[in-house]
Order: sequence, then structure tokens, then C-alpha cells
Amino acid sequence: MVVVIAIFSVLTLIVLNVFILAMQAQRQTGSRQQVLANLRYVLESMAQKIRTSEIDYGYYEDRASDLSQPVNSLALIDQAGNNLRYSLENGVIYQAEGGGRFALTEKNQVIVTKFDFYINPTTNPFAEERCNTNQAGEVVGCQSAALGCTIDDRNPSNLSGYCLCDSAASCQSNNCELNQDLGQNLCRPFNFQPRATIVLGFQSVAARAQEIKTLYLQTTVSSRVYKR
Repeated sequence: MVVVIAIFSVLTLIVLNVFILAMQAQRQTGSRQQVLANLRYVLESMAQKIRTSEIDYGYYEDRASDLSQPVNSLALIDQAGNNLRYSLENGVIYQAEGGGRFALTEKNQVIVTKFDFYINPTTNPFAEERCNTNQAGEVVGCQSAALGCTIDDRNPSNLSGYCLCDSAASCQSNNCELNQDLGQNLCRPFNFQPRATIVLGFQSVAARAQEIKTLYLQTTVSSRVYKR
């Protein structure tokens, strides 16, 4: 009897432990799925804003941001001309729009550990570096004025020419292209739509440290605002 009771007790403990572990795994899986669904919704809402807005390159120029490296905030201008910002603060994603600011995630459910944006191209593809030669014979409007301008009508307000260049560093757009018709290198904007890649890393809130997992989501979205 003693042996039978001991074996039965051990088996009961094993079954209970398996049941408890299964319940914990189910709760963790359900929690992670809910967090993942919420973050996917956040990413999709951001992607929709990017498609219908333009990237605010002026925002990054004012802050001397190097767009060849990832940035921790996304600046947009919507179709109505309103500023829109996405940023990360203390593990929470915030959206700022129309003078208001609100959280897109809740820290008691998920902690966002990474929120980076890769913007391409790194300079405004719609900004043209136009120039002219004034009455004093000085080139106006070019980063490298010594290289010259394609227009020379002595009208200082008529910035209708293109700046000459010898390298990417000669242009504000960092894009020096050979013009076959003129046989000269000209500063030109990049000929493709801006796009942003979002990289999001997050941890679901768990009671024990060993239950905390870091997951990542990534998506790339192109703006559908055409100016050409």
C-alpha cells in the first residue's frame, strides 16, 4: 500500500506540473499573440499615414540629422499640411499630431525596446538645386558656386538653371549626374519616391524574467505623394 500510494503521489505531481506548465505556456502564447496583433495594428496605421503623407525632410535638416543612419523619430506632412511625428519615449510609442500627443502602446502590456527608421533617399528627392548668374557674374543658388550654372541671363531672381558639379559633394542633393545633351555634370534630385523602413523591437510584460522574450517587426513603406 505504501509503495502504491507513493507511486500514485509521484504520478499526480507529474500530471499537475505538466498541467500547470501547459497553462502557463498557453497564457504566455495568448498574451504574446495579443501584443503582436496590437503592434501590427500600430505598424499598419503608421504605414497608411506614410503612404498618404510626405516625409518631412526639413525636420531632419533643422536638427542636422544624418539620414544615412537610422533615426529614432519619423516626421511626416499629411495632405492637409499638418505635421505628424512618431517617436519612442520610455518604452512607449507616441504620436504627435495637430498640437496633441497620445500613446499608441501601453507599458503595462508591452515595452518597446527598439523603434528605428531608415529613410531613403537621405535627401529630399523633390528639392531641385536651381541657380542663375547675377549681374556681378556671381553664381547664385549653388553649393559649389565656383563650378558655374547652366543659366546666365544676369537676372538674380530667375533661378531657372542647374548647378554644375564634379562630384556628389558639390550638390546639396548629393547627386551629380551627367547630362548627355549638354555634356556636363549637373546637380539633380534623385528620381524615385521616398520610403521609410520601420524596425520595431518589443518585449511582452511577464511576471518572471525567464518568460521575457524580445521580438522584432519590420516593414518598408513608400510615400504615394507624387510631385513630379
